[in-house]
Amino acid sequence: MIVREVEQKITGNILILSCTEGRDGYEVRMYEENEIDGFLKSRVEYRNGEELYVYDISGYENLSDRYGHTSIRINDLKTLFRDISSAFMMTERYILSPEHLRLEPENIYYGSKDKRFYICFYPKEEGELKTTLETLADFIIQNTDYNNEDAIRLAYEFYKNVTMGSFIIPDCSDVKETENKDNESINNKNIYKSEAGYCSERAAYREYERERSTDAGSKSCCEDKDKEISGGEEAKGIGVSLVICGIIMTLITVFLLVAVICSPSEINRLLEKNGVLGGIAIAASLCTVIPLMKLGHGNKIQK
Repeated sequence: MIVREVEQKITGNILILSCTEGRDGYEVRMYEENEIDGFLKSRVEYRNGEELYVYDISGYENLSDRYGHTSIRINDLKTLFRDISSAFMMTERYILSPEHLRLEPENIYYGSKDKRFYICFYPKEEGELKTTLETLADFIIQNTDYNNEDAIRLAYEFYKNVTMGSFIIPDCSDVKETENKDNESINNKNIYKSEAGYCSERAAYREYERERSTDAGSKSCCEDKDKEISGGEEAKGIGVSLVICGIIMTLITVFLLVAVICSPSEINRLLEKNGVLGGIAIAASLCTVIPLMKLGHGNKIQK
């Protein structure tokens, strides 16, 4: 069992971790002999024969203290996920077990000077990585800035991954930076969050997702209606063309019948000289064929 203690001294604050049944090995030597980027710096001290790991936390603030009176804004959330992901990469680079990462909110520290988070790595005893990640995910869910849609999405994506046994950190590359307002009151930090607590937050997020789905469905419905209106107007125009064509063909038919009855030789003379009737017939045919071809092409596209 790991014992955690924080001491305040004149020279600065320190975090002390110890355990009654720690073990030595390759990972202990690798950690002690290397200064690993993103890990809290530590040293080994002995008190009353007990081996202690002492971490310098002067100028740092852990998650529990930092976000006890304010929300985790999207910029900090992106930085947190980036630094946690980096910590996992460091364990691979130095062949260390990620089970030694102490990812509880009280063991992750923010450095205001370089604006990044530092992870506590304790090599003497392995923890339950899934348990510590679930604790962190619950903390993030409860303290996320619910005024920002990206923050909500990232927080619940991380929570979902952890609860499903996946340790994949959300991708924040497409999330835009926003201006931080550190002096905003805690009372205004969550527009979806209520005093009922965590269960209400989950219900609120489901409501948020439902609203997004409804908006998307409405947009799709509007697009379908626009297509229907456009198709109706096109069909109406084709219908008018067919009516006009029918009238023209009817007039030509009547004209030919009258001409044949009255004077067959006269109609032959007209056709031989200027082909007016033939031109009218061709034009009428085109007026019929072109709209039909256009209608058939439009139906093919819709399918």
